[in-house]
Amino acid sequence: MSKLRKNLTIYAGADILGRCIGLVTSPLVTRLLTEDQFGAVGLLVGVWTLVSMAQYAGMDAAFPMFRAQVSDEGDRRRILVTSTIVATISFAVVWGLFAVVGLAGPWLGGYARVDKLIVLVFLLSLIPTSLNQWYLYLLRYMHRAPAFARISLAGRVAGALLALPLMWLVATEHRLTVFYAVACLAQMLALSMALREFRRIGRWPYATGGLDRPLARKMLGYGMVLVPGFAVYAMCSVVDRLLVGWLARDQAHIITLAIQLGAAITMLRGWFGMVWDPHMVEWLSTRDPKVYLPKLNLALVVVSLVFFSLAALTALWSDWVVGLLYPASYMPTAALVPVLALAGALSVLSLIGVATAMVANSPRYHLPIYACAMVINGTVGIWTIPKLGALGAVLGTLAAEAFIILAWITLGSCILRNLRLKWFIPAAFVIPAAALICLYSPGAILYHNVFLERLLLTVAVAAVALVLARAFRPADGWRKALQL
Repeated sequence: MSKLRKNLTIYAGADILGRCIGLVTSPLVTRLLTEDQFGAVGLLVGVWTLVSMAQYAGMDAAFPMFRAQVSDEGDRRRILVTSTIVATISFAVVWGLFAVVGLAGPWLGGYARVDKLIVLVFLLSLIPTSLNQWYLYLLRYMHRAPAFARISLAGRVAGALLALPLMWLVATEHRLTVFYAVACLAQMLALSMALREFRRIGRWPYATGGLDRPLARKMLGYGMVLVPGFAVYAMCSVVDRLLVGWLARDQAHIITLAIQLGAAITMLRGWFGMVWDPHMVEWLSTRDPKVYLPKLNLALVVVSLVFFSLAALTALWSDWVVGLLYPASYMPTAALVPVLALAGALSVLSLIGVATAMVANSPRYHLPIYACAMVINGTVGIWTIPKLGALGAVLGTLAAEAFIILAWITLGSCILRNLRLKWFIPAAFVIPAAALICLYSPGAILYHNVFLERLLLTVAVAAVALVLARAFRPADGWRKALQL
């Protein structure tokens, strides 16, 4: 088994287990928390997501770029320590400012409809969570997949298993406070495990004398250029729930659950990116199109086959799942999930398309692309949310993701002409998936047996996927193309 396939299996297993805990417990959480409390979870995370794009001062963007340019072990250690020290100092400053602003007035609690105690516990939970995210990020690039899995699951699974019984024991008004307090404790456990792992492998990220000030300035210069672009992209990813909190607060719980149920796509996107990004950096570092183009084209086939097939299936089954597992007040969520799944599938293609900027070795394209996407997202949301509610918000997300991937395609194929991939392949998958999501209505074919109708259409989706897979033959040369 190749290194990529082994790591992919470990990352996938850890993320699936972690997210399955969230999905399995979500029917209970939606009953333990009030609709306002459940909606507040999504709104608080949405606000922090915007701020968190600056939490590492761009080190999360600069690290792979600088790491791809060196092969000497000493240089790698300098990059590791320098980026970690800068990222930690930056996080302390960003979190401190956010905490002061969040607690100084009623705006954050008022927006999420929670009291200051909940805001305080939420802010405290961010400290171990964000630091742990950075350490897990470093372990990915060290190819420490088993350690990554252990640490990730300790933070996510332990928190979920402890939170439910404690929430059940306390009064309803205190349950959200308990939820965040337990999450904080679980992440502190994971944080200690991560630091012990660095000690064990002899890669202490805070090594004395390891800070290289000239290197830090170079990395900051590169990373901070990207921060505005990533911040704007973060705005694209959360503007849907933020606009719902502003224009349709009574539907915040609906979009929060829709995002959780869209985990089938976001989960796959997440662990694909965990493995994909480090290997793509290594392929692109060769500067040889004969090395990276076949791998990128192969990824287009596999990504399209998996993600757009899943998006099509959500159109068939989302209302059945929501109706079966959740309170009746959450039923409108079913209409949002297929749209989010399609947007998620498009965002996976962007993980490949962004390689055109890496080949050009320039960060200047991110900001204008993401800024235009944010404007599209916000415009569509503001126009449609008053008419369609939370559905209008996710339509804005879909429009933004479609623009982003089209922008990367245009940049690589027509403007820079440095990454001419076979983009007609995803188009063959996008069109049937989008058509099914737009046109399908339960009972339209077999009115008296909707369940049989869903099963038959599921078989049809699988058949179309198999036909396309056979036409593009992604299995041919798979092992050879991914050999590192």
